[in-house]
Amino acid sequence: MRAESGDAPVREGTGTTPVREADTAPVGDGTGPVRGRARVVVPAGLAPVPPPPAGYSPTVAAPAYGHPPGHPPTYGYPPTYGYPLPPGYPPPPPGWPAPPAPPGHPPARHSPLGWTVVVASLLVIAVSAAIGVTRFLRVPPAPEVTWHAANEVAAPPPADASAAEWNAWVRQAIAVAVREQATALLAGDEEGYLAPVDPDDARLRDDLRRRFAVLSQMGVGHWSQEIRATPDVTGKYSWHAQIRISYCFGDQTCRPNDLLIGTDWRLRGDDLVLTGLAYSGADQVGPRPWEAAELAVATGRRTVVATSPRLDQRLPDALAAAEEAAAVADSLARWGGPPSRYVIFLADPGDWSTWYGLEQPDWAAGAYVNQTDNEVVINASVVSAADTRELLIHELAHVATLAGERDGLRGSTWWLVEGVADYAMMLDRPLYDYAGIPAVRSFVRQSWDGDPAIDHPSVTATSEEAAARYGIAFLTVWRMAEVYGDEAMLDFFGRVVHDGASLEDAAQAAYGESWATIRDDCEQFIRSV
Repeated sequence: MRAESGDAPVREGTGTTPVREADTAPVGDGTGPVRGRARVVVPAGLAPVPPPPAGYSPTVAAPAYGHPPGHPPTYGYPPTYGYPLPPGYPPPPPGWPAPPAPPGHPPARHSPLGWTVVVASLLVIAVSAAIGVTRFLRVPPAPEVTWHAANEVAAPPPADASAAEWNAWVRQAIAVAVREQATALLAGDEEGYLAPVDPDDARLRDDLRRRFAVLSQMGVGHWSQEIRATPDVTGKYSWHAQIRISYCFGDQTCRPNDLLIGTDWRLRGDDLVLTGLAYSGADQVGPRPWEAAELAVATGRRTVVATSPRLDQRLPDALAAAEEAAAVADSLARWGGPPSRYVIFLADPGDWSTWYGLEQPDWAAGAYVNQTDNEVVINASVVSAADTRELLIHELAHVATLAGERDGLRGSTWWLVEGVADYAMMLDRPLYDYAGIPAVRSFVRQSWDGDPAIDHPSVTATSEEAAARYGIAFLTVWRMAEVYGDEAMLDFFGRVVHDGASLEDAAQAAYGESWATIRDDCEQFIRSV
């Protein structure tokens, strides 16, 4: 890729600082392609270097599983059965004699004393019944039961209530407010989204209105908010609370990621209202672009591209490049399946130094922020429109190949991760189209120790050195794919990066060779390029 001037090659890579695990790419300085810092390793193909295969067959993502809209009938005890008395006994069998008639009653004989007893008894019963009814009517009625639905908040406690009562009420009120706000966002209900915001705070309401518009245009597939702990008291009837946001862009099966943000609240009448909303900090790989900026958005079948309105004229070309890059990246998805949508942000110089809190080296041109599962940021000021496709193939390849468990990222696998991303970028192209080869030749002559499992460039590395390190990573992957086939190479990649296997164990399993044999062959190949 070439820089904006058209004469300096530009490369991109993965990785910022080890703590943040972002993937970045280098920019060119006129001396050769530049690359970014990466944190994982991948081997390359064989020589005499015929062109790599046209691509890999796409992998079908595993179906998403979720809770059905309703539960099936419970399997338990059968319904209860009653035992009604039979209406009568069966008739006697034919031929049986009829039962004898009951004896007649003797004639009734009444006496005045008997009637007196009966009347007296009836009076006693009537009086007792009257007393019973009177007592029943005097029993106080059962107290009225008041209950609150899950999203209903009771009135605040009295001013002299205990701190525990106030803390419990405030926590419940915030929990309901942020839960309802998330529901409103997913439903496209701006009024509901703004409902918890202080009606007198025009600045905050405008910022939340901007955020609602950006998130809606980008296509949020999942968004939930929950209070993390009991809020801290910050003043009389005011509190600070941390809110955990879980979100992703795409369809409802997208893989969400989490971040924490700070919020401020105060009592207004009987309601708790939102008065402050902080951006996520660098410890949360923030701020995310949608938190901090007005964005212009373009959406395709597999991608969404967003940028500052200052660069919106680049959106059509960037979206076209992103859709092509997504097709290549999808073909490499072997482990967690491709995301439902790739998300690309084009950053101007101010945004590049702010978004995601990434301290990018001078040679970086792009970054895959792997804490977000599917978000990529491009330094648009150093990447021309013509080079955007090449850079995006590299970055989206990171998204696809790093999906799922990544135990190997804890080790020195930078070269493997970056080598595979550059390999994706070179599919269907001859080896000597690779712009980093001149930088590799110079580096090999001057300071290379011969190990193809090369370490990432430092933040102070020159663009030429960064390009050379990326180039050695790429050539190693290219060589392995040429000798053993791309499926075996990807198997090796998965064993090292996703399973955390050693290079020796992965080489034996994927290639049937020792790592020492693979390493020596790759070294000879690289020195011969």
